[in-house]
Amino acid sequence: MGRLLRTQDRILLLLAGIGDLLEEIHDPGGWLRNYYQTLYGWVPYRYKRSNYKATFERMLEVGRVEKVVKKGEPCLRITPRGNKKLARDFPIVLLIGKKWKGIGTLVAFDIREVERWKRDRFRGWLLGLGAGRVQRSVYLFTYDVVYEIEEVVKNFGLEAQVKVFPVDLRFIKNKKKFARKVWKLGRLERKYRLILNDIYTLESLGGRRKEKSVKRIKERFLGVLVTDPCLPKEFLPKDWIGKEVKRLVKELS
Repeated sequence: MGRLLRTQDRILLLLAGIGDLLEEIHDPGGWLRNYYQTLYGWVPYRYKRSNYKATFERMLEVGRVEKVVKKGEPCLRITPRGNKKLARDFPIVLLIGKKWKGIGTLVAFDIREVERWKRDRFRGWLLGLGAGRVQRSVYLFTYDVVYEIEEVVKNFGLEAQVKVFPVDLRFIKNKKKFARKVWKLGRLERKYRLILNDIYTLESLGGRRKEKSVKRIKERFLGVLVTDPCLPKEFLPKDWIGKEVKRLVKELS
């Protein structure tokens, strides 16, 4: 099962460009009309369009999204305030746009039992950012996120109990085998496979049944996507199923 997302989560995630599914929405002459038409397909089937519109307008009011003019065309984009909320709730978005340069990040911690709640929250944040568990209390990222993690460590007040190191991952001989073990890629593959099977069944459907199925597929896909560690291609199988599913979902009408 994918992660359950609120409507405002979907709006922020897609506007932030997660998975290259959506960028700034250009809406000449209409401002919000085309945006609603584009993004409404990513909310649950029974969610009313009027409620969706109200949610988006509240986000405009509180400053999480904004209307701007870029190169002479009106468009909509996420604001720094919206990005901050998104990074807090879905740290995986911090990896959007990062290029792999061979340097990863190792995190080791020994957090006291009396601060177990901090340990659990910190571990959850690491996993949300795409960490793989190397061994107990030792987690690895394939990207250089030392700065981001050190900032979170400070916020938790765990500077004395958490160590963060940059590591060179280019010397790992069998990166694909290593990644399959550390990031449990088999589980992620199975989730993507279920979505792929549902996409293939769309050919036999029509009308409202197809519309419902498309919305359900997008809903499930977005929930899985925010749990994907976004590993560099060097760590993934050559025929990685996640890449194919992303392509097909992007093409769904």
